[in-house]
Amino acid sequence: MLIRAAKHWARRRLGAICIAAGCLSFAVFVLLIVRKSVRSYFGSDTVIAIIGKHEITEHEVDGHLQHEMAQLQGRLYNLRVKAIRAIADKYLLEEAARRSHLSVETYLQRESSKDPAPREVVLRSMGLSTPGSGGLDLKLKANPESTNKEADDALKQTVVAKLRVRTPLKILMEPVRFAINTDGHPELGPRDALITIVEFSDFQCPFCKQAEATITLLRHEYMGKLRLVHFDYPLSIHANATGAAAAARCAAVQGKYWQYHNDLFEDQSRIAALDLKTRALRLGLNWPAFTDCFDRNLSLPLVDHDLIEGRKLGVRSTPTFFVNGRLIAGAQPIAEFETIIDDELSRSAKNPETGTLRDPEP
Repeated sequence: MLIRAAKHWARRRLGAICIAAGCLSFAVFVLLIVRKSVRSYFGSDTVIAIIGKHEITEHEVDGHLQHEMAQLQGRLYNLRVKAIRAIADKYLLEEAARRSHLSVETYLQRESSKDPAPREVVLRSMGLSTPGSGGLDLKLKANPESTNKEADDALKQTVVAKLRVRTPLKILMEPVRFAINTDGHPELGPRDALITIVEFSDFQCPFCKQAEATITLLRHEYMGKLRLVHFDYPLSIHANATGAAAAARCAAVQGKYWQYHNDLFEDQSRIAALDLKTRALRLGLNWPAFTDCFDRNLSLPLVDHDLIEGRKLGVRSTPTFFVNGRLIAGAQPIAEFETIIDDELSRSAKNPETGTLRDPEP
């Protein structure tokens, strides 16, 4: 009897030990998974290469690719938004057609016929027909199938645009943003503007001059809603760019930064030291004060500061823009800016508390 009781007690203890061991193993397994996930989220310290005694981690590599990765993430965001809009448009058309008990094709034909603009006007807006020509141009006659498809797509977009107004699309994804402190920099536009464009520019860069026209158009298009902030980023390949940037900052001391800025871009061929001084005299600046500032390099630390800030943000070339912290690299078409600005204005209208990243904390 005692032996049987002892065996029963031993089995129970052994079972408890096994259960405890199993729980412990499971806990260790979960801990390892969580640890891996946390490391993955915050940047892996996994060694992916070795040079001499130095172990190169994934986190270190990602730090070197900050600019490129931000660009890729920005492009991925834009691709996703494009896909979302296409899916949303398809849904709107299908729902509208279903409510009318029609197929999508029949619904589009019916709605298109309601538009006061005839098909000829749509084709003219696409550059496929000339008023008074008595017909469509050679492109339409040479390739009617392709051209008619373009016209159908344009008419479709007209119908979809009306549906979008009735049922607005809400995009919940957050774009990639960079925090930039703009205090103390030359700026144009209201301080409380919903949109802040930070531009890293080089006065000797031809692409920066090209981008000036785009920025001017945007400032007129979004009058009162846009603030432009200038950062200097003179490239080492441009011998006179640093001097031009320093000269513009000396002009800023006298309240004439933008006059000097615009004049530099109007004529980029004469920006040697003597040219910069002559320019100041022509623009009516206080000559002794300007030359003293320029000759003693009093504004150069401001230019150097901008270069450091640009490198921290991963700026590699000019012009580089940040629209409410969202990266646009290069002299892109105005539509690229408009897409982001319109998206930011839409976000601001939905959430005025967080609609702008005008001066986020670094």
